Amino acid sequence: MCVGTPMRVVEVQGLIALCEGAPGREDIDTALIGAVEPGEHLLTHLGVAIRRLDAEEAAAIADALEAVRLAAAGEP
Repeated sequence: MCVGTPMRVVEVQGLIALCEGAPGREDIDTALIGAVEPGEHLLTHLGVAIRRLDAEEAAAIADALEAVRLAAAGEP
């Protein structure tokens, strides 16, 4: 199963963005979506930005992924 992870851009150097999200901080390649700015939200997969997200959509995806994690762990 492939799952995209929402992350927020912290710093940008060319087409590489330092982002933060549930997996922590990670360098993300933005070549597929072009230049990004700090504060933007991105949907990422395996270190690559797939598309931009607004803050509301990023939060909804993060909440859904957390619910899946809790369910898989047998937690309420």
